[in-house]
Amino acid sequence: MRVLWFTNIPLPNAAAQLGRSSGGTGWWMASLADELNRVGDIKLAVLTAARVERATSFVSAGIRYYVIPEPRTTSESAISRALSECADAVRECSPDVLHYHGTESFYPLLSARHLTAVPAVISLQGLLGPYSRWPAFFGDADPLRIAHMHRWLELLVGRGLLWYYLRLRRQAVMEREAISSGSVFLGRTDWDRAYVRSLNPTARYRTVGEVLRRDFWEQPQWSIDSAVRHRIVFSNAGHPRKGVETLLDALGTLRQRYPDAHLELSGTVSMRSGYGRYLRRRIESYRGAVSLLGHLDGPRLTQVLRSAHVFASASFIDNSPNSVCEAMLVGVPCVCSYTGGTPSLLEHGRNGLFFPPGDPEMLADRIAEIFDSDELACRLGANARLAAMERHDPALVMRQLLDAYCDAVDTANHK
Repeated sequence: MRVLWFTNIPLPNAAAQLGRSSGGTGWWMASLADELNRVGDIKLAVLTAARVERATSFVSAGIRYYVIPEPRTTSESAISRALSECADAVRECSPDVLHYHGTESFYPLLSARHLTAVPAVISLQGLLGPYSRWPAFFGDADPLRIAHMHRWLELLVGRGLLWYYLRLRRQAVMEREAISSGSVFLGRTDWDRAYVRSLNPTARYRTVGEVLRRDFWEQPQWSIDSAVRHRIVFSNAGHPRKGVETLLDALGTLRQRYPDAHLELSGTVSMRSGYGRYLRRRIESYRGAVSLLGHLDGPRLTQVLRSAHVFASASFIDNSPNSVCEAMLVGVPCVCSYTGGTPSLLEHGRNGLFFPPGDPEMLADRIAEIFDSDELACRLGANARLAAMERHDPALVMRQLLDAYCDAVDTANHK
């Protein structure tokens, strides 16, 4: 079977060929590609859009990569040109099935607008419709705080959170078109399944997990002895919807009881953007109680997770955040906001604790429960690891994925 993937970012091998950094996202797709490439009767090719002058193609590590120019705007003419490039690649590759990784980009419109007849599946990642709702995008920020998150120069040149919000709203319209027209969707949570059914009640939905980086399997699992007492870790800072400000407010409450409580944040927090500067000023007000770790590779991130007493995610909206999945696989006790698809990952009191989004007092109290009970911390962490090992087992995920590909082909043949 010949499979052509469409990815929102270049996979590491493609990024290296283009002379660019692969960044800190999308590693689960690279891990899945490695697993799929080991299957003897699967021939994988990958298409992505990037800032290149013209379409190019090359082979790396046994995978054919197609790179097309990235559309600079979301205008209909720009999207149409990009879709034409995609259609050319599909004709050259002649795949049996297309796999669109995510609904965030324009790729699924290739099938939605009948520019190809090749059977297709769409993986659900972030969902722009819900993500682009004002309370989800900006969290609980009031207008004054939103103003403080911007530099005037950003507003003048079309950058910053407000412009990003407007672009996301336009992209959400394309996502709605893609989901409404799709046939087979691959998801992982009750929430993403419900959203697809709200737009496309007759679509086929298949549960397909994610393959996480080997680093999170190979490192020793978390234990209370490896933890630094009262250290809280979160590994995806950088956007208001991730709830970092809720974490900071909770930290202030916790430090009244635990003066040594410390928060470590990994992920990119810009030094130039208005929001990055705003967040850094807030962090500086905690006088050393918060550390910004920047982007961490897999081995370093697993070390940071193993040193945590608690992993805390305060997102206002999320589907199945890899940051939570990775923490669970390491075996760190997790406290998460009850939002989006996260309830499909954790069971309150068994392998994690929940709190209402935007509620720093409740978040602080949940973290304190773990600080105060080693028995609870160890039980939650051990159960989290077991659940994650089952959910992200590469052999299971490969069976789910290959079954979904066959389902897409069979569905197309019986239309």
